[in-house]
Amino acid sequence: MGKILIVGANGFLGNVVLKYFGERAIGMDMCPSENILAIDITKKEDVEKVFVENEISDCIDFAGISLPTVCEEQQDLAYKVNVKGQKNILEACSKNGANYYYSSTVRLYDANGEIANEETLVKETNYYTKTKILAEEQIREFYKSGKLKKAIIFRFSNTFGKDSNEKRLIPTIISSLTNGEITLTNANTKFDMLYVKDIPKAIEIAMEKVSGFEIFNVASGSQLTMQSLAETISSKLNNNSKVSISDEKELIHPKISIEKISSLGFVPTKFEEALKEILD
Repeated sequence: MGKILIVGANGFLGNVVLKYFGERAIGMDMCPSENILAIDITKKEDVEKVFVENEISDCIDFAGISLPTVCEEQQDLAYKVNVKGQKNILEACSKNGANYYYSSTVRLYDANGEIANEETLVKETNYYTKTKILAEEQIREFYKSGKLKKAIIFRFSNTFGKDSNEKRLIPTIISSLTNGEITLTNANTKFDMLYVKDIPKAIEIAMEKVSGFEIFNVASGSQLTMQSLAETISSKLNNNSKVSISDEKELIHPKISIEKISSLGFVPTKFEEALKEILD
């Protein structure tokens, strides 16, 4: 059995997946760290070398620039990394017979408040989503032309967990409430929050049960308002913290259907259960 390559292994999602697969996996990232190969995905020969030297059978790709503001401000760089760099990984998979798994996003769905499944049309809303759509199109082309024997796209919802970026939604709420109070705007906006430890479980299901080309939404399948998120966190902190409401507006997000991945045995962790693990 070959190795599982985690591309973008120093990132929040990639590192969780790397730890989950343990000795079966090796990590690769542009940012060097202990036990993770320092490789720039925009350098085709370097990427190819990793596949050859490590007998890669499966590649899970989290690489790319994911901050929409950075993508907007540095569009040439975003295209170079998110599209051209990804193509280098696809070509290495093709040459070495590796299966390919790609980390995409539910942000591709238009925020119309309706239920979004894998057949729902995607829409370019900024340069970040443009690069993700282009990347997904490349995957389809590689598979349809016979260059990949297996290619799976995962569209992940908003993720949370221990050690996530402090600027993300849940860490921001926890930090504010730990200090005593948070004031919310758009308090009725609903979010689908996916526990980061559910991601490798979904990937493993696809590895074991899926063949060919498929797209899967991976989310909690339920929505919580900003206010309910904050109040739940406040109750778990049990520190008499206060949740104040500045306005009750709702920014409309689509409800994500996870019927397809759930039919294969995927069961998302409930928010309160995940929160307990984070806070303990």
